[in-house]
Amino acid sequence: MKDSSALKVAIVHDWLVREGGAEYVLSVLLDMFPNAEVHTLFCNKKAISRKIVDRVVHVSWLNKLPFVFTYYQCLLPLMPLVVEQFDFSGYDLVISSSWAVTKGLVVPSGVKHIAYIYSPMRYLWDLKDVYIKGSGVFQVVRKICAQPVLHCLRVWESAAFRRPDCVISTSEFVAQRMRAYFGMETKVVYPPVEVCRADSMGLSGAKQDYYLMVTSFEPNKRVPYAVSIFNKLGRTLIVAGSGGREQHMSRKIAGKNIRFLGRVPTAERDHLLREARAVIIPGVEDFGLVAVEAMAAGTSVIAYDRGGTAEILRQERKMATGLMEGLVLFGGDGGMSLEEAVVTFERLYTKPQAHGRSLRKVARKYCKPVFEEAFQKVVADILK
Repeated sequence: MKDSSALKVAIVHDWLVREGGAEYVLSVLLDMFPNAEVHTLFCNKKAISRKIVDRVVHVSWLNKLPFVFTYYQCLLPLMPLVVEQFDFSGYDLVISSSWAVTKGLVVPSGVKHIAYIYSPMRYLWDLKDVYIKGSGVFQVVRKICAQPVLHCLRVWESAAFRRPDCVISTSEFVAQRMRAYFGMETKVVYPPVEVCRADSMGLSGAKQDYYLMVTSFEPNKRVPYAVSIFNKLGRTLIVAGSGGREQHMSRKIAGKNIRFLGRVPTAERDHLLREARAVIIPGVEDFGLVAVEAMAAGTSVIAYDRGGTAEILRQERKMATGLMEGLVLFGGDGGMSLEEAVVTFERLYTKPQAHGRSLRKVARKYCKPVFEEAFQKVVADILK
């Protein structure tokens, strides 16, 4: 077996259009494999960190289409065919970093392929109705046309997951969906979270009187729902983030107590997380990145009791008494509403800054070295 530092590695990312949690994972993988080259469908170099784009980045021919970053997601039906054309001759190891199609790439005989899966394509499975919902004649036509395309993509994705030598899920929640949709077992390696910046800032002495959401406006994030609840409560809610189908709706229904900041710089984001009374996560998350970032900043979390965020919080409840202080789950079977959860949080935790050290202790379990050790072990096992 070759030493990992001597391997010729390709890391394949679905697309590089804007920075997010998946792009941070990619940057960590590039640290682990300093000579690795990046392959992707689309790359907007102006929106991606120099750490990534300064590497050798191979892009597909789709990237040359005019104004492609304004409609690239509409090209989804073409993407499987394009990914299967990627050439990995001469590589020892291919790592796909995928929430869409790159896990379906084809490697030459003898080349190992590890797929790191953030999620199956949610718009094909459990959220398909959410993504094509709407009313009116054009929406009806869209639904009729979408069904055969979605069916073909579901068939393709089911076959694609059989191609890698090893499939890794980012959480038990994702692993359960893989089991339900494809009948396959996967390893679980939680993604890395950048907790060191929060450590350097220290803990807030006194929280400010606002709640925070750090999110896009995709349907699964349920931003309009949170906005409607905070309208009713009259509490200040700050929403940091941009992009997604429900951004206009969220702004339209928001009262004066709701502030939309758009996409904010990293330093401002860290400050908002540190000073918030609590972070609100009303949707189903595959992992729970924002929850871990909030805990790293010493900030409480009020989250929906389903998905990766709930998984992380419930693990701590089982492992140690006291670490759940300052964390509230709502929804689920017979659970509280978000409105009740906020009221309960304010009644139980009159000094939310008091739990910062315990919350930070939880977050450190998801730091970069923990991920690197677990991922390197998978690589070693596959290459034996």
